[in-house]
Amino acid sequence: MKDRLNLYEDAFLKLVKALNKFNVRFLIVGGFATNYHGFKRSTGDIDLWISDSAENRSALIESIEYLGMGRYTELMDAPLIPGFCEIMLDHGIYVDLMKDIFGFNQSDFQNCYENAAISQIDDQEIRFINFADHMKSKMQSSRLKDKLDVEELRKINK
Repeated sequence: MKDRLNLYEDAFLKLVKALNKFNVRFLIVGGFATNYHGFKRSTGDIDLWISDSAENRSALIESIEYLGMGRYTELMDAPLIPGFCEIMLDHGIYVDLMKDIFGFNQSDFQNCYENAAISQIDDQEIRFINFADHMKSKMQSSRLKDKLDVEELRKINK
C-alpha cells in the first residue's frame, strides 16, 4: 500500500491536472507553498487561492466534476472562505478553496499570479505563491504554525 506522502502527491498532481485542463486560475498557498519554498512539514490539506470570477468558478466546477467528485454548482455563489469551503479528494485529502489569504485579497490576485513561482511536474505547470508574497501572507497571520513557518523559512532562505 502507498504511504500517505505518495497519496498526497498523487492527489495533488491529479488535482493540478484537472484544474489546468479547465484553465482554472489558482495559486498554491499554505503548507504546500511552505514545502515548495524549502521548509518540509506536514500539512492537513491543499490550499488553493482562486481568482474569483464567474468564468473561473465555472471552470473550477468543471474540474471538480472531471475529478469524479460531483457537480457542485453551488460554488458559483458560495463564499470561498479558508476552512469553510472545502472539497475532499480520494483518500480523505482536503482541498481548501479561498478567494482571499492573509495579507492579500482579490485585488492582489493578478499581481501575485503573474509573479508566481512556477514549477513543472509531469508536464503540468504549477503556480505557487512566490517566496516574498508567501512570507508576507504568513507574517499577517496570528497562527502559531504560520509564525513557525516564517522562522524556518527565514533560516533556509538567508
